Amino acid sequence: MNILSVDTTTKEASVSLRSGKTTVTNSIKNEITHSEKFLPLIDKTLKESKLSLKDIDKFALLNGPGSFTGIRISLATIKAFCQVYKKDIFSISSLEALAYMGYKKSKNDYIVSLIDAKNDRVYFNIYKMENIESKIKISHQFSTNNEYLDDAKEFIQNYLKENNISDYFVISNFENDFSNYCYYPTTEDLIEIYYNIYDISSYTYNSYTLNAIYERKSQAERIKEDGKH
Repeated sequence: MNILSVDTTTKEASVSLRSGKTTVTNSIKNEITHSEKFLPLIDKTLKESKLSLKDIDKFALLNGPGSFTGIRISLATIKAFCQVYKKDIFSISSLEALAYMGYKKSKNDYIVSLIDAKNDRVYFNIYKMENIESKIKISHQFSTNNEYLDDAKEFIQNYLKENNISDYFVISNFENDFSNYCYYPTTEDLIEIYYNIYDISSYTYNSYTLNAIYERKSQAERIKEDGKH
């Protein structure tokens, strides 16, 4: 199988292509140039793999929460490819992908995922992890929240206490005094997750059914709403 995975939700845009046992990865680290550099990045990866878009069997992407502009860039691009070539898309939220990597490292039954939302705020959720038939099932415990870091920590600690959860591991994509491990999933990780996640159909979309995971209104929308009060 030839699988092309992408991520533009952070300052680093990344593309990986696995063909058989070989994986080619390219990335750039300037968020401002994602709109200009993303397609050339895909083209470079395809050329190095000696493949074209029509050779891709599956597209995969990390789908936020993250940069509003970044999410839209990869989402619109991959949806267009899939519409033209009539392929499916494997899509997973950044928080779930982070939980998978936390489980891989810790083997704890519950993983707390935190993603930096800027301005001292975080996106967060708690996931129950299960190994079923050698696949990893990820079940969120509540709707993803967006809060100030201190409020998020208090909410999480209360939830864990109220539900008698002691076997947990905290993973985030930024340094803080609450996390056990700081990491962010790569596009190579995304390919690994595709092959190892349980109930793959729940993460499979086409160009019409896949929507962006924002979890928060854009800055422009927030400013507009504040101006009404």
